[in-house]
Amino acid sequence: MELDRADEALAKTGSTVPTSQITRLNRKLAHLEKEAERYRSIEGRMNITREMQVSLSDPDAKSMTTTPRMPKVIGYNVQTAVEAKHHLIVAHEVTTFGYDRDALSTMAIVARDAMGVDAIEA
Repeated sequence: MELDRADEALAKTGSTVPTSQITRLNRKLAHLEKEAERYRSIEGRMNITREMQVSLSDPDAKSMTTTPRMPKVIGYNVQTAVEAKHHLIVAHEVTTFGYDRDALSTMAIVARDAMGVDAIEA
């Protein structure tokens, strides 16, 4: 039956491939060529900036080293200092450092300065 359809299509159009299929494949090929150009553009930017990874959804996000189990995450790390009585945010910082080891003392100093006091408990 398939061979009969191919013979019929060949007799009508001179091709064994239906016109609708050729049209659909041409649209698909045009889409893939457009995507390939987009990825070549991204590759060009990566070559200029020497970055090894990019986030396609957020260009400002960076690859962060986190833990040995999950060594790379593309995103942000937010540090926040909150005062204890009213639970209000007094300081915050958004970084692309995936670790928090050095953040406490830095955020404590920023929070102390933001609250205008001589000492805080962190």
